[in-house]
Amino acid sequence: MQFVCPAPAQHNPGQPQGKNLRQNQQFNCSACGEYNDILGRFAYCTGCGTRNDIDELVDNIIPAIRADLKCGGIPSNSLKDIGSAFDIFVGQYTDQLIKNRPMRSMRCERIRKMRLRDLVATRRELIGGFDIDICEGLTEGDIGTATRMFQRRHVYEHNGGEVDEKYLRDSGDTSVRLKQTIRETQGDVHEFANLVLRMAKNFHRGFHDIYEPIRGPIERHEVEKKRLESMRRATERDDISQVHTAKPRLHGQ
Repeated sequence: MQFVCPAPAQHNPGQPQGKNLRQNQQFNCSACGEYNDILGRFAYCTGCGTRNDIDELVDNIIPAIRADLKCGGIPSNSLKDIGSAFDIFVGQYTDQLIKNRPMRSMRCERIRKMRLRDLVATRRELIGGFDIDICEGLTEGDIGTATRMFQRRHVYEHNGGEVDEKYLRDSGDTSVRLKQTIRETQGDVHEFANLVLRMAKNFHRGFHDIYEPIRGPIERHEVEKKRLESMRRATERDDISQVHTAKPRLHGQ
């Protein structure tokens, strides 16, 4: 059985309106192009019902972390920030899923408290509860790397970067020893960011397989994008044609 995303928000006649009354966040939906002005940061598009979390992560949050890293940010802090961002992302989607999906209270509570330090358990819960595989398309090597990075985030946050027995047991990392201090490189962090984005896109796609957006606004937006792209290409061809056919002017003419 499939569900349809919540209907677009309706205007409240009792709420003051005006061009200066803006909320926390303004965005154009990447699916339908609708302008949204919302209170908070994450929401459904009011035009088609597509969630904006993935656009925030892809276009704003991860690029900001990468930029900070490039400007001299500490790699371990960037790794923690990426892990936290993905934790929030997963939490937003799972909150919506458990509110509208019948399940036993024990599983509901388990999913609500789920954290990404155990990627294997998180993946198992999402497949079992919603048939969503956040690791779809990832190789075993990719999954192993992501698992290790989430475990490292936990070590940085709770042990100051010092390896404990739990990390050795859960991460599968054989390159370090007990009590050793771990270090990250910029390359490690960028690889982790790439894996997180792939998992986030899998979750977003699976979520909207269950809560289907409204197709009409999305289809109209696609038609309009194709029309504008066709106009752009025609303009470029005209410009090139004018350059090639222009007659050379002699000096003094």
